Amino acid sequence: MKPSFRKMLFLLFTLTMMQKIHTTILLLLMSLAVSAQLNTNHVIHTGRSRLYFGNYTGAIESFNMVIRMKPYLPEPYFYRGVAKLNLDDFYGALSDLNQALEIKPFYPEAYMYRGVVHYNLAEYSLAMEDYSEAMKLDGENADIYNNRGICKAGMREFNDAIDDYTLSIELKPKNFNAYLNRSIAYQLLEEWDKAIADCNQLIRIRPNSPMGYMSRGLIKIEKEDFAGALRDFDMAIYLDPQNAYAYQNRGMVKQQLESFEAAIMDYTSAINIDNRMASAYFNRGIAREMLRVEGYQKDYDNAALLDTRFSKRPWLTAEEHEKQQQQMQAAWLANPNLKEKEKEEQKEKADSIQGKPELKIDLDELQKRKMKANLVVEDNRDIPGKEAFESARIQDQNINISLLHLFGISAINKNNQNETFGYFSMIIEQLNEEYNYQPYLTLTNETNQSANSLEFYNNQILIFDQLISQNNQLSNNYLYRGIFKFLINDFNVAINDFSKAIELNERNLLAYLMRANSRVMQIETIENLTYNPTLSTFQQSQQSLLSRQNKEKILSNEALDEILTDYSIVLYMNPDFQFGYYNRANIYVKNERYFEALDEYNKAIKIDNEFAEAYYNRGLVKILLNDISSGAKDLSRAGELGISESYNVIKRYCY
Repeated sequence: MKPSFRKMLFLLFTLTMMQKIHTTILLLLMSLAVSAQLNTNHVIHTGRSRLYFGNYTGAIESFNMVIRMKPYLPEPYFYRGVAKLNLDDFYGALSDLNQALEIKPFYPEAYMYRGVVHYNLAEYSLAMEDYSEAMKLDGENADIYNNRGICKAGMREFNDAIDDYTLSIELKPKNFNAYLNRSIAYQLLEEWDKAIADCNQLIRIRPNSPMGYMSRGLIKIEKEDFAGALRDFDMAIYLDPQNAYAYQNRGMVKQQLESFEAAIMDYTSAINIDNRMASAYFNRGIAREMLRVEGYQKDYDNAALLDTRFSKRPWLTAEEHEKQQQQMQAAWLANPNLKEKEKEEQKEKADSIQGKPELKIDLDELQKRKMKANLVVEDNRDIPGKEAFESARIQDQNINISLLHLFGISAINKNNQNETFGYFSMIIEQLNEEYNYQPYLTLTNETNQSANSLEFYNNQILIFDQLISQNNQLSNNYLYRGIFKFLINDFNVAINDFSKAIELNERNLLAYLMRANSRVMQIETIENLTYNPTLSTFQQSQQSLLSRQNKEKILSNEALDEILTDYSIVLYMNPDFQFGYYNRANIYVKNERYFEALDEYNKAIKIDNEFAEAYYNRGLVKILLNDISSGAKDLSRAGELGISESYNVIKRYCY
């Protein structure tokens, strides 16, 4: 009986302990769930704070984290969409706002912001539908009426737009944006006094904001009240000394008043603040030419380079004008249909003008008239319905497309706190384990060329020199030394080391990868030595990568074959190595084989759907091929994954 009793006690004790363990596990899981909930709320709060303070890429990063943890919440999609909208990533914003509304159909703010996105894409009817839905759910929201007014103005229904702005102001009496938009609508209807009255209200609401003064100054220009406009732009500059638009427009007013030297000073200030303001270069060129001082042609060239709308010279030179007159006269006299008497009269008239200078066209006066007609005002307000010049096709613009670099192997200097880790790769990890992480290799498309890093690389070369002297039959020793030779830009020696590594082990995948990269860098280094160093920094920044490639092919057929063969071997040995497809795509782009490049980027993304660099480069190629919508979506995805440069490209070339 005793053994049975002991057995029963043991079983009872075991059951009790198991129950305690289960209870402990349950409590632990509940605690983790609560912690996760708290962390999610904290991350959303952090993202909203970043959004409020204008750190839009940081906000996207925060909301990405929440979406990964809880993809069923509508708020992170909504806020991420708003962040993308502020970065002018309209397709990305539309995708996120659609997702938020799919999860939460009764979401007035999401409808309103989606309406803003549709407006920016010139999809006015869809925008109006969204604003109507938002009003059904929240009819007291002043911002919805303001945004609907903007959409109506975009459709050139200015009176209806004014009604909406007025409703917005009634709901929110100090609605700065509604007053600003209503003043613009009145300006477009040429109701100057009402427009100025709204600008006065802007100044009362925000006396320290330059916008009210800027807007009023622009209206006064249209009224030809140049003295009043000058005072307003003076005040705008006083409130915001870094306002390039204020300097540009004040310069234009001074030029209208024929104060050319002062105008040139203002245009120069605007260019110093924003060296991409084409209108400032153009207006300064006009002022310099009026004064007959040097530099005007360079200003015209820079303006045309930045914006093709400024490619036409504002007027003919005196020599060009005289030549034109002579050609017209010759054509007239050569007309066989004219009677001899008419020809004789025309010739006598021409001779009489030649003998009387007062009857000649006053070219200076003509220049002044054309100057005033050609001067450009910079309006930084968002004017709905504003007639824009027909923008040039993307392939005709001076686009400086810069692909993200090839992926290769770098090394982490543990003593350098600024080192960044690249992508994880099992191939690299196995190599690190084999060498006990001495040194620590990583797969990246960035290299650190700081003095500390270069010293580290050279020390590693000495170490592997010693290892090779001890055992010259080990493939990976040559691989490592080649990597560090590559990192100090000694590409010839690096290629020799990678070739030796392959000779000793023909399945050394990383040696093939790095040998191909070294050959590319070797050729690009030679090409850079032939790059024109006499161009100004401004001109170099504007020079199209593709136009350079048209003049001199980066890769010869022989070099191209060697590089592509190495990448093909890498992918034969490991078909899931996405970086091989990415690198091969970059080479195709450099040789203008764009559709083959797209196929390679597609393969890389299929393997890793979070491969940010592949999305970025694929987006650039699509834009180059004029597939703007699809390119913008790729760049949006790249930005979402952390490549902030994407938004600059989207803003400049996609809308």
